[in-house]
Amino acid sequence: VVMAHGACRPRTGAVEARKTASAGPSEVVPDCVDETPRCRDPRTSEHCQAGKWQATTCGEANSCVLGSCLPDTRAEPGAESDAGLRPFGGGWLNAWTVRGPLSESELAALGLGSDVPVSDDETPRSRACVPDGFVSDAAWGLRAAGIQHRLLTGVATVTRSQSAVLRVTVEGRVRIWVRGKAVLDRTSNGAEGSFSDAVLVPVELERGPNDVAVVVTPTSPVAPGFRARFGVNSGALLDLRWATTHGQLCSLAELTKATLEPRIAVGALVPRLNLSLEGLAPPEPELSVRFTISPVKGAPKLTVEETLLDERVSLERLSVGVSFDLRIPFDLASSRTARLELGHAEPPNTRTFTLVHQGSVTDRIAKLAGEFLTGTSRDLTVATLPESLSEDSRASFENALRTLQRDAENSHPDTAWLKLRTTELERMATAIHQGLDPYADRFGVQYRAYRSSLDGRLQPYVLYVPGSMRRQKKPLPLVVIAHGLNHDPALALRIVFGQGPKENDDRGFATRHLPPLPDYGTFVLAPGGYRDAGQRTVGEADILDAIAHVRSLYPIDEQRIAITGYSLGGTVSFTVPLHYPSLFSAAAPLCGYPNLLGYTEVLHTPAVPYEAVMLERRYIRNYAENGLHLPLHIVHGERDNPARSAVMATRYRELGYSRIFNIEPLLGHNVWDSAYEDGKMLGWLRVNRRPQRPVHVRLKTGELRYNRAYWLRLIARSKEEQLAALDALYVAKERRFEVSTEGVDAFALAVSGFDARTARIDGVDLALPEGLDGERFFVRGPSGFRVSTNEPDLTGKKQPLVAGPLDDILRHRVLIVYGTQLPAETETNRLVAEHWSSHDSWSGAHFPVMKDTDVTDAELRGQSLVLIGRPETNTLTAKAAFSLPVSFDAGALSFHGTKHEGPEVGISLIHPSPFDPAEYVVLHAGVGYAGTLASRHLPRLVPDFVVYDAGIRALYGGELLGARTVRDAGFFGADWQ
Repeated sequence: VVMAHGACRPRTGAVEARKTASAGPSEVVPDCVDETPRCRDPRTSEHCQAGKWQATTCGEANSCVLGSCLPDTRAEPGAESDAGLRPFGGGWLNAWTVRGPLSESELAALGLGSDVPVSDDETPRSRACVPDGFVSDAAWGLRAAGIQHRLLTGVATVTRSQSAVLRVTVEGRVRIWVRGKAVLDRTSNGAEGSFSDAVLVPVELERGPNDVAVVVTPTSPVAPGFRARFGVNSGALLDLRWATTHGQLCSLAELTKATLEPRIAVGALVPRLNLSLEGLAPPEPELSVRFTISPVKGAPKLTVEETLLDERVSLERLSVGVSFDLRIPFDLASSRTARLELGHAEPPNTRTFTLVHQGSVTDRIAKLAGEFLTGTSRDLTVATLPESLSEDSRASFENALRTLQRDAENSHPDTAWLKLRTTELERMATAIHQGLDPYADRFGVQYRAYRSSLDGRLQPYVLYVPGSMRRQKKPLPLVVIAHGLNHDPALALRIVFGQGPKENDDRGFATRHLPPLPDYGTFVLAPGGYRDAGQRTVGEADILDAIAHVRSLYPIDEQRIAITGYSLGGTVSFTVPLHYPSLFSAAAPLCGYPNLLGYTEVLHTPAVPYEAVMLERRYIRNYAENGLHLPLHIVHGERDNPARSAVMATRYRELGYSRIFNIEPLLGHNVWDSAYEDGKMLGWLRVNRRPQRPVHVRLKTGELRYNRAYWLRLIARSKEEQLAALDALYVAKERRFEVSTEGVDAFALAVSGFDARTARIDGVDLALPEGLDGERFFVRGPSGFRVSTNEPDLTGKKQPLVAGPLDDILRHRVLIVYGTQLPAETETNRLVAEHWSSHDSWSGAHFPVMKDTDVTDAELRGQSLVLIGRPETNTLTAKAAFSLPVSFDAGALSFHGTKHEGPEVGISLIHPSPFDPAEYVVLHAGVGYAGTLASRHLPRLVPDFVVYDAGIRALYGGELLGARTVRDAGFFGADWQ
């Protein structure tokens, strides 16, 4: 017999077949051939010795579990026991027996899923103790001989039979068996590792031991791994005891996560040691912690080991996390080794850290930081700077100093660069002390920043200020350069001047050390773009905000603001100017991707009806009409699928608009070295001038946010599913506006500067009210448009800044609020809040997160809210419930007259905030915790509302639903109904 699924079963399988086949006619077949332990009965363990099974009787209150005697939690259901690892911290299954790597045939020989899930074999075993709960090893990878697998096994003992949930996060391919039953076979798309509990697997656990087996398989290019924990509802499985397959418990020291957070102060390194228990814990009441710095050979200052910390930390403190602030004088820290010793065992569990500082420059940086910064580089606290300094200069200096401090703390290897920046900031500090603005009258490359109105963080940008500004005595053009994927704005600035690094150059070094840049009499702005947000909401907002800041600081020619960019920035420079045609004079997109409908995912994934609407609304080709006064210079490489850019070039040609389309022969993606060479593209961009008051204007848009083109403004459209279009012409000879509309219910004409007396709207003449200033408003009625001097009242209706869809909230200042009123779901709500605080893996935006009980009345106004949890769990959801078109009952939610039942059901919607009508409320809430968690599986293209269940969990990320299913989704009407 062998032990399988907590019971003794007849031995079958590959090993027995091999033994029988190898035995000759006169041979005596031994009882056993390896050292794999087994259970003869619940109280007897057997080990193979010299070909014979040797029995060991388990002691009192112990039983045999998978071949080992463990304290018996089955003796008295509900009784506490110190057996195995028990839930603490996040409850992750953090201790495993590991076998492998295994070939496909070796894996098949183990008989997973049969009566004997893991047969005796000769594959090597090891023990994995995983402090952060994520079982991963990038070295597993893909092998030349083919994909290799790893098998991880453990045993979960519970005091009573019960239904539970196994909550799993997957990277690569992961298969899981519980009690021999396959419960999960999932291959991730590489995005799930960013959040916990991505997959919820219902399992049945029997009283006593339950075998768990996991097979991890790499899938290129994703390194394999998983995180798993058992739970009941949203809480932990409190009666769980966990052990590796052979009863080898991991120690508390091995399971403790330790990080050393580098920080600096004047004359010393002041690192913060963070200790936490992320998963299960053994029955050890406390952990000894000893932190020392060790001498190096020939060290003049430190001749003996010096102890900086010697403490004992209780298990309870570890479960919530504990931190220690250390202080290491610079003369003791230089290139020393820091050693952290955890636990009582000999030898102790040891982690090592290298202490590095760059000599005197580190001390100089620490002095600057200590003088001006009220918190560490990771805080959002405002620097201590004179009130007389402008907000823009305050933000720029603070950002530069925090960045320098962070680089020093992380031992940036480019010491020369650190010294240059330190000297520069010391000069600025002297100017500040003298009451001067350190950024005034500075030319050349300027590293600046502003404080974002979206998430309150400092957003960097790089600006070239031409020295010729001193001679010109007049406003100069501004060219905006949008950087490529994974590029820095400083690198983009260098590239647009034709000074890009060579192919094999160190790109980071080239970004830090810019060569002298030629003066073309043009301001050149390189926004940060919220990292790689590109043309998406926060990326577009950053470009507009950076432009606004530069316009407020420098003499910019308002009619010569142009934009260019390459790769991701090429897509940006197609998109942003057509959203805001009144701002830009020209655009030069290089090797961009404006062909949204041709994206691989979109092309090969059938779009549901609302997704088809969203695609049309986001497809920038549909905005080409707005480019009537926006010339394009498009460049694409012949070997880089120029059809991507051709969709825009062709549409411009059809419209008869000004465009240049260069397909560079023999070039691939990198066309920027050629296109920006010798500043020739800057020359083309700077000479284009947009008209101040053109007589012909067109506006076409899929979203109310993009509602302006010169003197034409869209106010309301007819249908959510239809793009709105306006074509307006001023006929001076007739003193008349002629406007044709499509999908428009209300619009405005700015009549200032025009001597108009009538307006012909869709062929119908209307007399204009007297007066030559301001706007005239046109509202569709039963018999056509009527004209008025009063703007239509849009109270309770969709408006340009409050119109949806779901991601439009990212153009507002946002506060994420998670509910804490139901303890069993608080952790789920917090996890979902953290997910939505960053929203997009491409973006560097990170919105603040608060508990519902911490939000003040003042914080309900002036910003939009993302509420996590239904009214029962979130006090703010309860306060907003009267204004939202959804209600929650026991086991169900009701929306639009339909009752949706089940704990997996959830809803995500956007609606005007009842606390501030100029802001939004977004709700992510489930009937149960599973429905709330499911909101993280929404794709990017989401309309105003979506109701979902477990079907949404099929995928994570991406533009479209794909294999995911929803119960209901769509757009609210103009009245938010």
